[in-house]
Amino acid sequence: MRIKYPRLLLAAALFFAPLLTQAAEVVSENLVFLKEDGNSYLLQRSMRTDWQQYDFYLDKHQGLDSLYYIDPNQYEWDESNPDVNILKFRRGTFTIMYPGSYGDRVAIDEQGIHTLNTWDGEKLEDGHYGSWNIPDNFSRFVQAWVIPEIFKIISYESNREGEWIERNNTLTFFASDVNDVTFTVRYQLIDADNDGVADSHDECINTPAGVVVNGSGCAADSDRDGVPDRQDRCADTPEGVVVDSQGCELDSDRDLVVDRLDQCPDTSEYAPVDRSGCEIDCDGDGVVNSKDDCPRTPAGMQVDLLGCEMDTDADGVTDSRDRCPGTPAGASVDAQGCALDTDGDGVTDSVDQCPQTPAGAAVDEKGCEPDSDGDGVTDSHDQCPDSRIGASVDDVGCILDSDGDGVLNAADLCPDTSPGVEVDMTGCERAQPILLRGVNFHHDTADLTQDAMNVLDGVARTLLSYPQIRLEVAGHTDSSGDDAYNLDLSQRRAEAVRTYLTSKGVNVDMLGAHGYGEERPIMGNATAAGRAENRRVELIRLDQ
Repeated sequence: MRIKYPRLLLAAALFFAPLLTQAAEVVSENLVFLKEDGNSYLLQRSMRTDWQQYDFYLDKHQGLDSLYYIDPNQYEWDESNPDVNILKFRRGTFTIMYPGSYGDRVAIDEQGIHTLNTWDGEKLEDGHYGSWNIPDNFSRFVQAWVIPEIFKIISYESNREGEWIERNNTLTFFASDVNDVTFTVRYQLIDADNDGVADSHDECINTPAGVVVNGSGCAADSDRDGVPDRQDRCADTPEGVVVDSQGCELDSDRDLVVDRLDQCPDTSEYAPVDRSGCEIDCDGDGVVNSKDDCPRTPAGMQVDLLGCEMDTDADGVTDSRDRCPGTPAGASVDAQGCALDTDGDGVTDSVDQCPQTPAGAAVDEKGCEPDSDGDGVTDSHDQCPDSRIGASVDDVGCILDSDGDGVLNAADLCPDTSPGVEVDMTGCERAQPILLRGVNFHHDTADLTQDAMNVLDGVARTLLSYPQIRLEVAGHTDSSGDDAYNLDLSQRRAEAVRTYLTSKGVNVDMLGAHGYGEERPIMGNATAAGRAENRRVELIRLDQ
């Protein structure tokens, strides 16, 4: 079987006759993706037969690397023939895809209509031409062109009877029991506004009918001022001159002096100007009349941008009356231009962060009463003026003991002890391990989480208050996994906590570290909640 396509696209396939015992079904499906140049394309060709092998012939210039897609992937590539290259399949059904070009098979007339003829008019020695097959006709033949939307389809015809379908700029021909098939297809670039410039190149696709356009499809502009000739009232404007919407030189400020001669192009509309286009300044203070809020300023007076007497510190009091000409910006001033001090504490309102200080109270440079220990309670109300920095205090400035166990929060390792429980100096129940809640690790490691580090920061601060006590950091796991592994993991976790606390200043001699693995559960390991409770770190007093 042979199939012939246009020049540069000769692709033939030969089925070896000795293997053919009866007429076979031969289905050829060809899908052409035409590109926007109207000539080059990407072709997908599929053959379906019940033959045992198939030799597919290609032009000599068509190398294996030029083929985009081959299915099945089992084939032989033969370049030994001096005239063609051969793609040898081991079955009679295959699909290939490769690029090509129609070349001079596409002619373009004066109206821009592309006419594609798939046959060059030459027949082979056996009389076949166009798309052909031997020894029998195509039992089914399909040819489709996917045409870019920049084209409109004009007409199409074939030398064989078949069904044409045109859908969404795709043109398809279906035929049965045919051979030597040729096509003529006509298509044209779309020019929606009929200005002679195709939409794909038209920068002005809605040009009104009859308007003369340039190569970009836009209305002609002879003097290149950006205004089309049909709207240009000044069609001979010199090149480079800025024009208005009517193509005439601009007079942006409408002072009757065109911009290229106007030395003051921002003159207020209707303001009186001189020959250079600049406004008149009647009082000679350097501020033109239209912007002068004080147009009768006496000669020689220094003025601001509004033509009025200067107020250098912008406090609302002019310099000639201002007794405090360096007042900070934004400060409230009295009639003489001096900053106000409403509470009379010696700190002006503009910097006074406590503007209602009682009369006679001592204040700092911010106008506020001092708080010597920095606990948020001013010295005049602080009954414990030496509270430790950072400690939580009550309304009278004394350190809190939230659980009422007699140990202040700042030194309490167990700040939530139940009422009535006897505690030691650390604020924890005597002889009981101190559970470090929130001290967790990344899964199956001894690496502390960020939340754990935050908890241990507080523990370290508290331990610094008790350099005399001795503690063991005890690590525990649940029963999941190997006993020996859990024992090792608990030891590494205990050591990780000790290392972190000592990095925060806790004396290394205060702390030991011991891993107990799964030996000391505090809940059953049958539930996830129980196992979570058993995975813990505790502090155990060694000096009791």
